[in-house]
Amino acid sequence: MLADDRAAMHAEALEVSITPGEGEGHDTDVEGRINEGSLTATQEAAGIALSDVTLDGTPQTSRGDLNTVTVRDTRGSTLGWELTGAVTDFRSDTGATIPAAGFAWTPTCATLGPGVTQHPRRRIGGPRRKPAPLLCRQTGGTAGPHRGAFSADAALTLAMPAYVRAGHYSADLVLSLS
Repeated sequence: MLADDRAAMHAEALEVSITPGEGEGHDTDVEGRINEGSLTATQEAAGIALSDVTLDGTPQTSRGDLNTVTVRDTRGSTLGWELTGAVTDFRSDTGATIPAAGFAWTPTCATLGPGVTQHPRRRIGGPRRKPAPLLCRQTGGTAGPHRGAFSADAALTLAMPAYVRAGHYSADLVLSLS
């Protein structure tokens, strides 16, 4: 399609009223409003299954994967965002505890556009840790607008001591988008 054809199509789609004025040319203002969208995060599935371990008197590591988190930024602004996480201590059905400090992730971030930062392996244990460990980030700035869809994943590990009470353990992982 030629550039002139595209201009003609757009001109047909926009109705403009021109009021005759003095002189040879006619000027008119054409304006419209673009409303901002939203910043959202959705997760592929609920729950994370860590691998089972068998106690043998040595420290053990359980492994798993975070279910993919998709962040969509349709705000049409130059604001950035951060996806962070915090985990509670792991508690068993018998009342035993594995400290959250043993929980770590190796995050990966993929994007359909520029500006997303990946972060190396880090421990994320503890719900009160400040600042909360990053899973994914898009930095803000004047070069924008920042927009698009971003995919965040992480390989997870839980290191546990050599001697821990047997049982079924669980914890809460809270992801926050800000």
